[in-house]
Amino acid sequence: MKLQRTEPIIRLLEERDIEDVLEVLSQEEFYRRQLTHMEEHLSRVARRGPDRYETNMVAEVEERAVARMVVDANYPPYSELAGLMVHASHQGGGIGTRLISRFTGLARDRGCPIQYVIVDAANWRAQKLYAGNGFHAALLKGFHEKGQEICMFRFDDGTLPREYVDRHPLAQLSVTEREAGGAVGSSEIRWTDALNGSNLVLNVRGRRHLAMPRIAGARLTIGQTAVSAEWRNARRESRPARPRL
Repeated sequence: MKLQRTEPIIRLLEERDIEDVLEVLSQEEFYRRQLTHMEEHLSRVARRGPDRYETNMVAEVEERAVARMVVDANYPPYSELAGLMVHASHQGGGIGTRLISRFTGLARDRGCPIQYVIVDAANWRAQKLYAGNGFHAALLKGFHEKGQEICMFRFDDGTLPREYVDRHPLAQLSVTEREAGGAVGSSEIRWTDALNGSNLVLNVRGRRHLAMPRIAGARLTIGQTAVSAEWRNARRESRPARPRL
């Protein structure tokens, strides 16, 4: 007889989840070094409830929290997915994908059609998970001082990248690092339609702990016509990213 898999319930973090969430987080050395601090932090977050800066979500299976993620939607149109972890005993069952789906829905509801996630450069499983859920490589070697992390972006319906890909379904994606002054990394995300030569290029900038990832410019070329735009947001460039716990 084939056993029925229990469907996870995706909901807000509650105080009753803290012990389970600590067990999930303790799978990584970073969290094992500060479990007492994490317990205090999670307790405050659970009592406070959701806000635009940090909304903690869990996946519950059989009355236990087996996964957790953080949604940061404080800087529209950008939203960050952080701290997504699934207990080893429940990995491979689609819980990560369900959490990502809930994240994109929350981001959309909060006016954030552009989403990003910071991933360990050596964690190919996480990269595969995010890529399979619509995230694209964006900031690579220049994003982290020691090359330990990369940044991936996702674009909702209604954004220029999604509209371009919908109209050019055979467009190929490439990412090229660019020279950038100061401590801010820079890269180009390019979609190129080999059938007609049209392309869309996004200039993406950001540096881990120093400058939050954002799009600094775009150029759309169709035939002999090219349209480009550049913009700066001093608040996003100068404000260091707050560490995600």
